[in-house]
Amino acid sequence: MTEPTPPHIEPATLVARLREYISPHDPTWAARIQPCTDEDLAHYAGLAGLGAAADALPAAYRAFARAMGGDCGGLFKGLRIDTRVREIVTLYQEYQQFEPDAINPLLPVVGLYIVGDQISLDLRAAAADPAVADTSNGEWVQPLSRSWEALVMQAAVLYVEPRRLPFARWYSRPASRSKVDPAVLHAALAGFGAPVGLIEAWPSDAGHSILVSAPSSLYMTIHADGSALLYAFSADRSFLQRVDAELAPSLGMTHRGTARLIAGSLQDSAEAP
Repeated sequence: MTEPTPPHIEPATLVARLREYISPHDPTWAARIQPCTDEDLAHYAGLAGLGAAADALPAAYRAFARAMGGDCGGLFKGLRIDTRVREIVTLYQEYQQFEPDAINPLLPVVGLYIVGDQISLDLRAAAADPAVADTSNGEWVQPLSRSWEALVMQAAVLYVEPRRLPFARWYSRPASRSKVDPAVLHAALAGFGAPVGLIEAWPSDAGHSILVSAPSSLYMTIHADGSALLYAFSADRSFLQRVDAELAPSLGMTHRGTARLIAGSLQDSAEAP
């Protein structure tokens, strides 16, 4: 396994790389995605204050929306985010009518949490593939991902790994009153993973540490309040036993459980009907 995730190259190839990566583990995914039209994108861009053309949107987001802005085929289900352009347009239409101050062209909404607020491209600093942030009605809340393409691939890894590997466990640490340096958690994960051949996947960033190999993988998200969530996937139960005994305690993980796919998303198996 030389590439743990699709390579990071030309934004126009984003969807082709996703198909190549996901299809061996879910052959139906590519048939389920639905595009949105340039008219939809232009309508969205205009409502968001970005101009009246789809070309006003960053290239990676534009490529994503043109291929799956109607339906992402469940790609973002694990992150509990709705990326349908028409749902975002509906939000902006409500803003126009009831809360026009929430329309912030520097933070255009690109997703809606199933429970919670929004996610937005962060255009406050010029970048070809801008960062993505958690937002609330036009206000920046906290960083989410270093770029839209990275967020898409973070979602893709979380989509593929429970379909690729048969065993999964989750671990979590609570929010901390004292400041936690994310670098310490990243280093602990890397120190555990390197001796067993885990390779850092390129979508990793300050809030995501993703290590992948053919037989096992680790996927950790770190939040500003010091809380963290870790998924461990493997074809080898002894790997998960080592995560239980060694890695989880070193990360301050105090809760754990078995995870599996339920209705297409990764959940605690105790939630199974």
